[in-house]
Amino acid sequence: MSLVQNNIAIHNEKMPKAERDLLLLAQTGILNFEQMQMTGFHGESREAYRVAINKLKEKKYVTTYMYEGRKMAICLTPKGKEVVKNFLENNESKILAGQINKAQPSIKSQQFIHRLNTNTFYCSYLSAPSASIGEKWLLEYPYDAKKTVYGEGCNRSDGYLETTQGMRYFVEQDNHTQRTTVIFDKVNKYLHANVFSSDSSLENNILVFCIDIKLSEKMERNIQNQVQSHL
Repeated sequence: MSLVQNNIAIHNEKMPKAERDLLLLAQTGILNFEQMQMTGFHGESREAYRVAINKLKEKKYVTTYMYEGRKMAICLTPKGKEVVKNFLENNESKILAGQINKAQPSIKSQQFIHRLNTNTFYCSYLSAPSASIGEKWLLEYPYDAKKTVYGEGCNRSDGYLETTQGMRYFVEQDNHTQRTTVIFDKVNKYLHANVFSSDSSLENNILVFCIDIKLSEKMERNIQNQVQSHL
């Protein structure tokens, strides 16, 4: 039986826990120890997660390394990626193929922390009892491929979650590295994109901004007014 099937709860006890862990790492590219524990896949004990990770390391499916002192990051090895590809259904393999092979940012780069923080949203979501193995989580998702006044090419969400219930979450993550004007411009792009202006399933589209930034009262009012004008 294939690992990826719609409407199968991700906490289903019949599904091997090792396969759940590998699929999660394939979807996210990289996680830290706390994010793995956040999913609740192995209960509440920290030791259970250490044991699970060590078993995957023994089989050379994952590798771990330390960052920012004593924090542990986990990602798939080439062998682990092949294992995931073998047990995924063909259609899901196509969805994940590019993401599984996506190069991971350098541990010393800001992009590394940015990608980790983006994945926090997905790990938090998976802790819900209704979370399903059929959910689609993609990084750097092109939400608006049409050419716009903002330039050619596509606008991308840092993360994109599509649930089996038809909900679509467009996730933006900022680590307090961008000016408020840049954040404002991102909001404006979403509001003018078809997914929030003309999409037939508009009521199922949710924009999530995870921002570590201080806004002036004026900028906060501007953003609120801009959003309200499009509701």
